[in-house]
Amino acid sequence: MKSILLSTFLFLFSFVAFGQLTNAGFEDWTDNPVPSYSDPDGWTTLNSLSTVLGSPLVFKATASDEIHGGTAAAKMITAQLAVGITPGIITNGVIDAQSQSVIGGKPYSERPVVFGGWFRYDPANVDTGFVSVTLTRWDELNNVRETVGEASSDILSTNGQFENIELMIAYSSTETPDTVLIIMGPGDDIEPQVGSALFADDLYFSNSAAGIRTPESIGLQLFPNPALDVLHVRRDDNEPITSATVFSIDGKEVLTSPFGSTNAAMDVSGLKAGSYIIELHDAQGTIVRQRFLKN
Repeated sequence: MKSILLSTFLFLFSFVAFGQLTNAGFEDWTDNPVPSYSDPDGWTTLNSLSTVLGSPLVFKATASDEIHGGTAAAKMITAQLAVGITPGIITNGVIDAQSQSVIGGKPYSERPVVFGGWFRYDPANVDTGFVSVTLTRWDELNNVRETVGEASSDILSTNGQFENIELMIAYSSTETPDTVLIIMGPGDDIEPQVGSALFADDLYFSNSAAGIRTPESIGLQLFPNPALDVLHVRRDDNEPITSATVFSIDGKEVLTSPFGSTNAAMDVSGLKAGSYIIELHDAQGTIVRQRFLKN
């Protein structure tokens, strides 16, 4: 799971289902008068702290180009506060400032195939947003909380438009979960950029995937990583890769190549040093995205 950058704050079925997700469309908000901010009902933000330190980090978006459906969406920004540059996050859990983590979640007792939603990401300079979901259960025998399934993804620039992003949930247990923890926000965990904004709307769980898979689900290997001149791409599920496209971290297409096998190489010698996303396609319509570094 992507780090949450809280250290600066220490001072189902085949159809889409909204079941057990509270305020999934971010339509309902509660206003706080002093200090002045609004929070989405059923979700937790840093607004109560960040507003005192300079600015809210989460806003109710209502402009026509800032919502996907209904009358509102959630807007999360990265801002310069009195304690430093801080990305705003939204979670259905509890933000624990002492441990610099997000814990808990909301009751959930299904095993969906995907978690999805509509997202728009407007990065400032080079930056990425993120979203993660973790399904857990309380193990009474061992008196611990066990992870049942999880998924996470970076979110690249969407060029001012909402995109449907789906995360395939990778299950590590056959047990039924009792809790889901969702976390999302703007800002690269290494160098967040002031002014980046992530919009989220119409979240859902579903047992029908739209073709997006996780690298783990196809046995994807990228090597060497970091790459210097050649990036080798291999998948272990015997489905040939038909094409590959490389995007810069701000969402610009910088390289494309036809493949045709499960084991191929891509010349990346012309790319500048930095972080990139490779997007792989196959004949079944499957899409897999993975980050790599270029030296």
